[in-house]
Amino acid sequence: YWPFDSANPEWAVFKGEMITWLGTLLVVSTWFIFGGTKHSPILFFNQALSTQKVSLLFGYLAALGALAAMYLLRDESAAIITQIILTYFGLGLACSYFSAIIFMKSNLGRIGLAIILALPFLWFSLGTGMKEGIIISLIPAALFSWVAVRSPPGKFALVTVGVIVISLISAYVTTFRNTVLKNNPSASRMEAIEIFVGEIEQTGFVENVTTGFSLFSARANASIYRGWAVSWADEYGYETELAFGPIVYNFIPRIIWPEKPNMRQGWEYGQLIFGRTNKLAAESLGQTSISAGLFTGLYLGYGIIAVLVGSPLIGLLLAGLSRLAWSIGGEMMVGVFSFTLVGYGLRLDESWTVGAYAGPILAFCYLMVIMLFIRIVANPANTGITLATKTKGFRNG
Repeated sequence: YWPFDSANPEWAVFKGEMITWLGTLLVVSTWFIFGGTKHSPILFFNQALSTQKVSLLFGYLAALGALAAMYLLRDESAAIITQIILTYFGLGLACSYFSAIIFMKSNLGRIGLAIILALPFLWFSLGTGMKEGIIISLIPAALFSWVAVRSPPGKFALVTVGVIVISLISAYVTTFRNTVLKNNPSASRMEAIEIFVGEIEQTGFVENVTTGFSLFSARANASIYRGWAVSWADEYGYETELAFGPIVYNFIPRIIWPEKPNMRQGWEYGQLIFGRTNKLAAESLGQTSISAGLFTGLYLGYGIIAVLVGSPLIGLLLAGLSRLAWSIGGEMMVGVFSFTLVGYGLRLDESWTVGAYAGPILAFCYLMVIMLFIRIVANPANTGITLATKTKGFRNG
């Protein structure tokens, strides 16, 4: 399906894939060249984990506090928390993962504790239809399960179970958005789950798994959406303001600029390509949000030049922030910061430019504040922050 006139849509799809491959290669290469591999989560294991019990506890509680704030506020006051919700998910689940390693010796015990600690995040995600949140919540237990099972048949069984679980998650999220959000937005989580269970009973378990797998596969294959962006840029001109405008004012606090425009690139793009008179766009006006693909979104903004310049900047940004995390907070900061980027990585290709560049920076800043607070609480006598030394300050706490 092509929502607007195009001379050669097949070429646009192919070109979009080539741009995506090129952009990805540039991101990874730049990240590697500038030392991204030197500051990975594995550094966390270079220290005595037992010394981080208090830090992990407060990190976990800080993440739970963010979820509680979103649940209680439920208005624009929670908007700033919503922008970095996956950061808090990463923080909480990283602390859950490392806590399970510290407090449990057996793989079974670690799996059990990881599941228990992840329940608040899973429960929150089930009530919001946030697919990434549900998947991320299951990652700690999945990692421990993978380590526990050593035989090839066992690992194959785990992969099979994983595919089934992800398929069911996709089916649940689709049901939640189509049934709960549209028809009964005040429904509780239990009511949403009951609706989904009712669908399984009505249509069958296998049918729901198959449908969910198809939905997930279609979502994972964004070739058509990338083709739309390339085709529009080539045939109707670049959309520079749409692609890059929000980056300019994203970091200006709304308290300073109350009239700051809402960052709705996906919605604006949807209205652009479907047209306000298009039936699909008209019916979902204000709700339709479409991804152009990160790298094809750069192309939409200013062609191949934007891809060649913008893609390496992302790799440089990630490598630089990881290195800064190491300089400030050592293994603890690097480990937790890396885990908070799991959600970012899962959605990178779906991100718009403002999310791709601002996301890691916002995550780092908020995490920095949280980690500083943790250090103050855990060790009030040593609260300084030193970038140049390895024996004083925040880094060694």
